[in-house]
Amino acid sequence: MASLSTDDQAKLDARVAAAEQLVISYAEDFDGLVAAVEAFIAGDDDPKIAAHAVIVVLTQPGNETVKRLLVSNPSLKDAMGRGLGAAIAGIGLTDPALAATLQAKVVQSGDAALASAVISGTESKTASLQQHLQQQRHMQGKGTTPENSASPS
Repeated sequence: MASLSTDDQAKLDARVAAAEQLVISYAEDFDGLVAAVEAFIAGDDDPKIAAHAVIVVLTQPGNETVKRLLVSNPSLKDAMGRGLGAAIAGIGLTDPALAATLQAKVVQSGDAALASAVISGTESKTASLQQHLQQQRHMQGKGTTPENSASPS
């Protein structure tokens, strides 16, 4: 991120600490970590800063425990990356420019494994969203609901 205001830096610092806690809390639950990271970013009042915090934790962890966990277990980084990717896919629905900026930040990190995990998470979430949309269209196309589909007796 470019130079941050004092308030934004404080927000980023708080979110970095929260993202580090996710790594510790979900160190043995990779699927849980994917979902937790996605929810952490999507549920934040400033998803850009929350996503940046996750990127910071993945590329420059300051917490020694987190650093050891990420180095000793690459599956943690993969899970966080997939969660980040899923969140980016969701952000892309309402703010494609922000989603592109976040994807670019991941690429700029130079971490190929992270970039791959983020792409995997983005593709998985996009496929899920598309399937959900197709199901909705299919139900709308039927033009029936349980209330009006039954014939009168």
